[in-house]
Amino acid sequence: NCYSLIFRSKVIQKKYKDLHDTLRTALEDHLIKCQEADLIDVEQPAKTANMIFCLLDGAYVYLCMENDKSRQVEIMNDCKEQVYTLIGLEHTLPADA
Repeated sequence: NCYSLIFRSKVIQKKYKDLHDTLRTALEDHLIKCQEADLIDVEQPAKTANMIFCLLDGAYVYLCMENDKSRQVEIMNDCKEQVYTLIGLEHTLPADA
């Protein structure tokens, strides 16, 4: 419902954008800390945080339309793999991930 409201209300749009900006900044800060601890390999933390959120938002909307549970799992695994790639981690997801 928030998505539809951002097109109809400038107040809701600003609040929703502020919330998203705060979440992206928090993820960027976390990515920087992980990078400094040599846990991940991220060259552009702000861009990476933004891409992760874009991926999550898109997956959320699409998964809400997908009724096939096995297809939902497949989509989520694809998204997880992309996030691992974005943060520079090698990954192998278990079959039941």
